[in-house]
Amino acid sequence: MLDHFLSVGGNEILNSARAYGYATTADCRASWVRDPECSTIAQALGEMGDYTHEQIELAPWYDPDDPDASARFLGAYAIEVRGLSDSTRSAAVVERTLDGGKVTGYRQASREVRVRAWLTGAGEDALELGMTWLRNALEPDACGVHGGACGEADATFFVSCPPAREQDEEEEDYLARVAPYRRFLHSVRCISGPLVVSERLSSDGVHVGRLVEFTLLAENPWVHGMPKEIELPPIVPTVVQDVAYNLAPYPSMELAGVGEILAATNFCDNPSVETNATGYSTVIQPSSTPDPASIVTSGRSNDIAADGAWSYRVRLDASTYADEWAGIANLSVHTPSVDVADLPAGARPSFTTWAAAVLVSGYGGFLGMNAYAVFDDVADTEIELTTDNVEYDGTVFAAKSVEIPAGATTMHVRVDFLVQWYSEDVGAGFVPTDARMYVDAVAVTVP
Repeated sequence: MLDHFLSVGGNEILNSARAYGYATTADCRASWVRDPECSTIAQALGEMGDYTHEQIELAPWYDPDDPDASARFLGAYAIEVRGLSDSTRSAAVVERTLDGGKVTGYRQASREVRVRAWLTGAGEDALELGMTWLRNALEPDACGVHGGACGEADATFFVSCPPAREQDEEEEDYLARVAPYRRFLHSVRCISGPLVVSERLSSDGVHVGRLVEFTLLAENPWVHGMPKEIELPPIVPTVVQDVAYNLAPYPSMELAGVGEILAATNFCDNPSVETNATGYSTVIQPSSTPDPASIVTSGRSNDIAADGAWSYRVRLDASTYADEWAGIANLSVHTPSVDVADLPAGARPSFTTWAAAVLVSGYGGFLGMNAYAVFDDVADTEIELTTDNVEYDGTVFAAKSVEIPAGATTMHVRVDFLVQWYSEDVGAGFVPTDARMYVDAVAVTVP
């Protein structure tokens, strides 16, 4: 990737060719900026001629209300741009009790791009103006190139130094040759910086330089090229019926009392943990010594979620266990209770929930994952929520139209995780278990 040019949300952020051109043609030359050896950036951006200080009014930071200071700021020169080409692939491995394991949680994480740049100004006031411009330019509000959703920013860069424009070449033809060199990241935000790493003063005391760092995050991790127009052959339509018939008996609810739409009501008052974890709790039942209660934590987490950004997480971190042990633990998540009196008379509620389990590191394995509808105050009464197939990277459990047993006053959903875990130095080369379980999207609905 060519790391000498970068724009975010249509705002030019880095342009080493511009910074070099201004620094070397100003009245007082700044000698610490070297030639980026890519002289075609200006042509590829549709700008005429080379970058010279005589045309400083065309710089993105130039302010006609402050022409002196903005003309003495000489631009942002790219030192290092990392993360544009790295893969963001990740996966978790669940080890089986016997031989082998299973890969779960396969996903592409967001892309993080770390940037280091050198700012040059003739005077502290010019450098501070450039710093203010850079901070503001990293707060864009633009529309995406490959989509129309505004509020998202695109980052634009070149995969290599673009070709030079030939003499008498039409602009449209030239841009078509440049297009294969352009790359885009979507849904980009600046999540850190710009931060000052160091500052230098030139030997003649005229120029001030500042090394800065900032980090961009692309929610969409994929690197895109320019959109391409695909020519499709014309399709001759075949007329099957040229008269439209609406077969819905009540298409627009015009007749009173017919065609009502029944909407399910979720009586769980905290189904997705988006604000807090009120009503959720964790019960630890060791099926063998030792008791893992001291190494289990629980609460809200935005690691993974089925709905919204948050879920309820239970973590077993065996690296904090003081002794050398191997054991089995049953970790149960109890979701918020629902008062039976709040349900319509004679209602038969349905239950659903989403659950997942990930072995982040170490040895261990998941021995089972189940979910139940539990009726409080009624001994030994619970209904198992079923699923077609338990997948530890995300499973939906459900039970429909459950009859409420006599004497029940409240009800809730319980999810059980049975996990085998190991602590420090158990066996040769063992790594302590770090297992995480998640519950989200809880629903107690009627009808």
